Order: sequence, then C-alpha cells, then structure tokens
Amino acid sequence: MNVYLHRGKDRIPGGWLAVYLLLLSLVIFLNTACTAPEDPVEKTIRPVRVILASLEEHEETIMMTGEVLPGETRHISFLVSGRIDELFVEKEEVINPDTVLGTVDDLDYQRALQGARANFQAAQANLDKAVAGATQEELLEMELQLKKAREAYEYANQQLDRLENLYQAGGISQADLDRTTMETAAAEASYQQAEAQYQQLVNGTRPEDISALAALRDAAGAEVSHFDTQVERTTLYASHNGTVAELFYQQGEIYRQGTPFLTLNSHDNIVRVSVSRQQLAHVNTGDSVNVLHDEGGIEGVITMVSSNPDPLTRTYRVEVELPAPSLTLGELVQVEFTTKGALGTPLPMKAVLAGNPDYVYVIEKETAKQVPVNLQQLDGSTIWVTGLYEGQHVVVEGMHLLSHGETVRVVEIGDSP
Repeated sequence: MNVYLHRGKDRIPGGWLAVYLLLLSLVIFLNTACTAPEDPVEKTIRPVRVILASLEEHEETIMMTGEVLPGETRHISFLVSGRIDELFVEKEEVINPDTVLGTVDDLDYQRALQGARANFQAAQANLDKAVAGATQEELLEMELQLKKAREAYEYANQQLDRLENLYQAGGISQADLDRTTMETAAAEASYQQAEAQYQQLVNGTRPEDISALAALRDAAGAEVSHFDTQVERTTLYASHNGTVAELFYQQGEIYRQGTPFLTLNSHDNIVRVSVSRQQLAHVNTGDSVNVLHDEGGIEGVITMVSSNPDPLTRTYRVEVELPAPSLTLGELVQVEFTTKGALGTPLPMKAVLAGNPDYVYVIEKETAKQVPVNLQQLDGSTIWVTGLYEGQHVVVEGMHLLSHGETVRVVEIGDSP
C-alpha cells in the first residue's frame, strides 16, 4: 500500500520522503561542520644559543691596492733659451750626476760676453787714469790746447769789438753782428772748457768723480759675470742619478727657458695607496708595512701621509718607501697595513650572516632582531666586527632558522670567543 503526500495537485510517495529528510539533515550537518571554529595552533618558540658581545682592542689588518712609482720624478730644464744644439742622452737611459744631457747654441751669448768684457776693460782704464792722475806729456798737451783756445777767444773778442763799431756807423748789418757775437761766445766756451780740463789735470780728479767711475767699472763687471753664467748655462748637466723617463725636445728645435727638457725618475721606488678617513687614524709615518707582489713580499716603511683628502675621491694619499728598486714601475701590488688599537667585537664566523649589509641576530626581551655589522678582519674561525654594543646577546646557534621579530628561547649564554 502506497502512502502519498499531497501538495496541491502533486503527490510525493512516502518512502522517498524519508530519503529526502535524511539528505537534508546531512547537508545541514556538513555546513555546520565547515563553519565551526578551528582549534588554535600553538606558536613555535625556537631555542637559540647566544654569547655576550664584548668590545676589545685588537690588531687590524687592512689590505690596500697600490701602484709602484719612482721615489721622485724631476723635470730638468735649461736656464737659457735657444736652439737645441746637441742631445747626449736617450729615453730609458740610466745617468749619473754631472752627466751632460744637452747643449743650447751659445753663439749669441758668446758675443754678448765679449762685448761686456770690452766695456769692463774700458771702464777699468778710465778709473785707473783718474786715480793715477795726468802724466807730464798730458799736461803739456793740455797747456797747448788751453793756449790755442785763449788766443782764439781773444781774436774773436777783438773782431766783435771792431764789428760793433762798424754796425754803429752803419757799415754792417744786424745779421753780420749777430753771427760774430755767436762765434765769440763759442770761442769763449771752448776756452773755459779747456781751462777746466787743464785745472783738473793739475789738481787731480775729485773723489766723487772717482767713485762714479768705480761704480761704472763694477756695473760692467757684473755684466761680464752675467753673460759668463749664461754661456755656462747653455750646457745642461744632471744634478741627480736616475733614469730618463721622457725627452721633450729634439736637436734643432727652439727651446724656451724654464720649460721641461726631460723627466728624470730616481732609482728608488715607492708604493702609493689611498686610505679612507677611518683608516687614516691608524696609519702613521714610520710604520712598517708588508708589500705583497707576485714573487713574495717586501717590508716597506710609510714615509708620507697626506693631511688633505683628494677632492674627487675624498681619500688620503699614503706613500710607502721600498728598500730597493726590485719592482717594476707601474706594477700593482697589495699593501698590508697592521694597525693597533682597533676596537671591535670578536664573533664565531658562523654567527655573521651574509646580506647587504651583513648582519647578526641579537636577542632582546626574547625577540630576535637583525643588527647590521661591518666586518673588520678574519682571524682563523673568529671574525671581528663593529656595530655591536657591550653585553648584547648575539645568536651563535639557531640563527639560520630565525626571522626578524620572532620569539625565541635562550637555552645557553656563553662568552665571546
């Protein structure tokens, strides 16, 4: 017997009703189960081992790249101008002090020297004559000249008197009178000059005149010395030993005084490096350093530390003197500086994690925090860093599983290595 449920004109068999109700209950149960709250998951607390950071002084090794240079580079120049007459050296030639390097044509300087010597001799003769006084022959000659000058003046004066009378009588013109007046004045001047010269010879040269002649002689002597030096300067000598690095002129070219004629490199070598402002505090003149090259190492000494930075790189120049010229100029080498008194924190090398920048984990109030550090140097399995404070808890085991801000459990606190 079938049982039907009526809903309007539709009828549902009774057996299917039970199935329908069962499916409906299952759907409601599944929906309820999906929306039920989950049980909370317990948060993981990672165990770590730490050490106490300490700030300690230590020797720090700094490696810098340097270039091998000559200890000194000199520009050698002529002190005179002229045409290059001869060259006596070549590029890369090794020379010694007093080696002749070259000459400048000295013809003009020789001519000037000869003229200066002639002027000096004349000035010396005039001075000698004034000091010695006139000879008997010179006095007689001067007396004769004085007599002639006096007679000429007296004759001219007589002529002037006669023409003045003729002019008053209208016998000559004003022009004739004026011409005679001028001739008489000239004759009188000649007579007075002859008289003065005669008195000078008789009485001797005045002291002030002798002083003036001596000054002229000294000036002429200075001119001789000047041109003699110029002639000597037409030959150029080496003042130091070294190697010719560059020649700037060839034979026959016109040289201008003061410009470099050649460049001379000294035989000793230096290594030049650049250090930062922080490194500068640990680099001192007189310190020994190790210069590493392909064939080994050489001990050098710091001879110069620049007090002013390079305007472009802001680094400071340091020069290291080498004991012997055993390295090639221009060669790149490594300079090993060992500084004392550097302050840093020693850590196991594994505690420092690679990054940009490198970092370590520090535990504060059971929380891991990333702290950047600067590497100083590696000493075996210990690495020295800066950037930490005294007493900080630095993770040395378990740090590879940590993340910043994660809660941790410190299982052991050790001392710094």
